[in-house]
Amino acid sequence: MKLIVLDGNGVPVAATDKPAHYAPVDEVFWQGVAAQGKGAIYVTEVLSDGQGRANYIGIGFPVLDESSRRFIGAVHALVDVSGLFALLNREQPGRTTATMLVKRDGTVISAPNVTPAMQMKSEEYGAVRDALGTLQGRQSGYVIAGMRGGNRIVGFADTGLTPSYSDLSWFVMVSQSEREALAPARTVEYFAILMVIISLLMVTLLAAYFFLHRAQEMADIEVPERAKLPREHHDEEQAGVN
Repeated sequence: MKLIVLDGNGVPVAATDKPAHYAPVDEVFWQGVAAQGKGAIYVTEVLSDGQGRANYIGIGFPVLDESSRRFIGAVHALVDVSGLFALLNREQPGRTTATMLVKRDGTVISAPNVTPAMQMKSEEYGAVRDALGTLQGRQSGYVIAGMRGGNRIVGFADTGLTPSYSDLSWFVMVSQSEREALAPARTVEYFAILMVIISLLMVTLLAAYFFLHRAQEMADIEVPERAKLPREHHDEEQAGVN
């Protein structure tokens, strides 16, 4: 973090590092924190150090006179957010998953192998922008976007910073191949189908077993009756002789 203390004219009076500008009174930052003499907290968009090695957010805090509440200066803090972006990019839950921090115009602030200085646009942004324009789309929190490499499921969420800090109009997007995202569900589906097939097979075998067993019982009943006929015929012959 770098700190710069400025007087009411925007002239640095103290700093942890050499300021880039002597009196930044013409900058949007100074106009925002001075607020026409009233003073206001102002937060900038992501800034780069010019070499692409670090990214900062500028936070301006006004200094007001204790009695008159008149604006008499400001404290300017440059907060390094490179570590936050690195943590965001490191958490990739899938092989085809990409976690991105995106501005409202589709510019990617943070993504794997992407820095704010590149000014790259998100391919998924078009589908997400359309969803953000409808109540149903906002409530669902995801869209299926048709991409050149196939459909992707894109989840999104607003950071909620825009109402207070207009330059931080960010939202988070997590994009993943539809095939990879639905793979666990397909596994469960295939398992359920397999269980149904096995169940039908077991029922069929059980029915066949009972059918054959019943046929065997019927056969066992019929054989003695046929064997009994000669004995009855023999008894009739004996009765005739007598």
